Amino acid sequence: MGGMEKSVPRTEAVTGSRMVRSEYMINGIMNENSGISRIEQVKRFWNSHPLFTGESQFTPGSKEFFDHHNRVITDQISSSNLLDEIIALTPEAGKVLDLGCGIGFWLDFFARHHRKNLFGGDISLASLKLADLRSQVYSYSAPLCNLNAENLPFKTGCFMHINCHGVLHHTPDIAKAISEIYRVLSPGGTISISLYHRNWVLRNFGFLSPLLRLVGRIFNVRGRGRENIFQAGNAEEFVRLYDGLDNPVGKCFTFREIKVLFG
Repeated sequence: MGGMEKSVPRTEAVTGSRMVRSEYMINGIMNENSGISRIEQVKRFWNSHPLFTGESQFTPGSKEFFDHHNRVITDQISSSNLLDEIIALTPEAGKVLDLGCGIGFWLDFFARHHRKNLFGGDISLASLKLADLRSQVYSYSAPLCNLNAENLPFKTGCFMHINCHGVLHHTPDIAKAISEIYRVLSPGGTISISLYHRNWVLRNFGFLSPLLRLVGRIFNVRGRGRENIFQAGNAEEFVRLYDGLDNPVGKCFTFREIKVLFG
């Protein structure tokens, strides 16, 4: 995919150091109840609940914790060819950005497959600190940047590949974030993105809700206050609760909606 140009000047925020904290103006939607922008709410939530910290019995930041996370994620997607497809898309040369890198699974994955020019960015500084520890545990290098996907602090066209998994459905202004992804992508560069799918169950949530409540009595979703997720009143609430009781933004999309988003 080619890059989408915008006339707003930017400065490179990733340097050779391990982590760079980037400050920027927040352009999120204001919440009438709290007076805090939606993007600020997203930042606060993920700072309080970095991914997997409420789901593993191991101490966050330990090798056992990261090993456990690797096993869980790999097991979840091992039945598909997704990992092979992503590596095939990712150039061995040229800058690779893991946008919304969280605690660093994909940076670790790319490093294991000999991708060297790696950069990670996330809205959550707490998550970045864990991603930094992960790079030390597994001995790879990836500069990290605290950023907002809706306002990326990078020059136009500076990345050959952008990896963005499980991120945009937590972004208040997803169209703006996609525009920014296209802007910083090099001409001829590649993108790998995953979004929550509005599947058959979610499309028929109202009809299936009695059965889902029964399922909820048998199965318990651990971590981040998700124990009552199957009691959600509608599909939108179910998706939001999937990442935690206090998660401010969670969306899902049909394939048609995804095609419209990416033009």
